[in-house]
Amino acid sequence: MASGAVIIGVVFIVFQEQILVDVSSVYRQELGYFEGKVELEQTFAGRWYGWKDTTEKFLRADLIQQLIGFGKYADSYGAHNDFLFALARSGIIGLAAYLLLLAGIGISLTAAALKSKSHLNFMALMLFIMWIVETIGLVPSAYPSFQWFALGFIGLALRLSKTSANHQAEVASIRHPLLSS
Repeated sequence: MASGAVIIGVVFIVFQEQILVDVSSVYRQELGYFEGKVELEQTFAGRWYGWKDTTEKFLRADLIQQLIGFGKYADSYGAHNDFLFALARSGIIGLAAYLLLLAGIGISLTAAALKSKSHLNFMALMLFIMWIVETIGLVPSAYPSFQWFALGFIGLALRLSKTSANHQAEVASIRHPLLSS
């Protein structure tokens, strides 16, 4: 573990200038905003416009559409945000269901990771955090391969965590004939 940290430290020292150039290139607009050179709407690769457009279309819709969404017609809105996409496509009801699903997964993963500090639980928790971060500027729920990868490992971790807990309780409840009095 310590040798890995040393290797990462050496790599960073050797390549720090190139790393900083690459990072500043990727986040040029965001850094420009903090320097006062760029307007807020130009950050996040211009996604503010899609977010604003999707929000305005949703707010102009009638109550039924706000409750159940626009269905497949929401695909052309360019939300670039999983929560806005769920709101536009499935309405308030669909967004509430999606938020409840994510909350349930997050709570279950956190409990499993605290209970059993396995590598799989840690990886599943990191994948879940990655999913949440990705929802800000992308729509991870629209990419089946990403869903299979992330939700597959998350499901495996939760299943093994539950199986492990049940197995330990089962083993603890077994009375050996030689040990019982």
